[in-house]
Amino acid sequence: MTGDYKKTINFEFDNISDCQNIQYFNGIIYTDFFEDNNNSKNESLIQCVDLSTGKQKATFLNSRINNKGWNNPNFTVEIGCFVPMIEASYLFRSMFMDTIFSITSHGLLPYIAINSKDLISENSLNNEIDYRMNPSQLGNFFISLKRSNIIFTIYSYFIRNDIVFFKYLKGNRDFSVLFDAKTNKTQIYKTINNDLLFKHSSQIPFKVSFFDKTGLFCHLNVNLLPKFLEILDSNGLNDISKEQLKGLNDESNPVIFYYEFN
Repeated sequence: MTGDYKKTINFEFDNISDCQNIQYFNGIIYTDFFEDNNNSKNESLIQCVDLSTGKQKATFLNSRINNKGWNNPNFTVEIGCFVPMIEASYLFRSMFMDTIFSITSHGLLPYIAINSKDLISENSLNNEIDYRMNPSQLGNFFISLKRSNIIFTIYSYFIRNDIVFFKYLKGNRDFSVLFDAKTNKTQIYKTINNDLLFKHSSQIPFKVSFFDKTGLFCHLNVNLLPKFLEILDSNGLNDISKEQLKGLNDESNPVIFYYEFN
């Protein structure tokens, strides 16, 4: 990646109300998209686009089958649906998917899945709110999700050798998951202390943005920046971090941390 300008592509889509994320891979552009439900004939979640014409070449996945019926651009917990992989490929996820898919030269293939009796279902979504017909109620819908005891939204994903790490939301709490592919064992944690950065229990969670062979790139939610600055000013960080963080202020955005693997 050089940052050099290559070309401009004008997308030409029919019956698409929104497109929020774009990813180039192996000569093809992929985007998520949300169709105008009054006119659409399918409820796909992802499309690939012809680089020369800007027109849709193919669509993948189905919101009913793969995302519990959810296909609404106005409500999402995570920023971005494409997850970079070390081997120069990408994963795709969406709001209520329990399976993450890998984008390959042969199309989209299942990569990893969660199986739990507490996973959100399409029935539970429909019981909470008819989100298609009442978009003004999305805020109440989110509050209802936070008050529930159901699992939704996989995020902060990375893999290191045979260890897979990700987080999910269960009601108003997030849980961290470590899966060992060698032993086929899964461990779930309510809290993982970031003792590399923070001295005490007063900590702020970071989200994984990207990972490579040598470490993790994590970002600090801008809404949590004031709290982080309070911890910094109160000598709550380890000495190794203080000098590099001296210049942070209320307008520092984004704040990105890199954690090297051992």
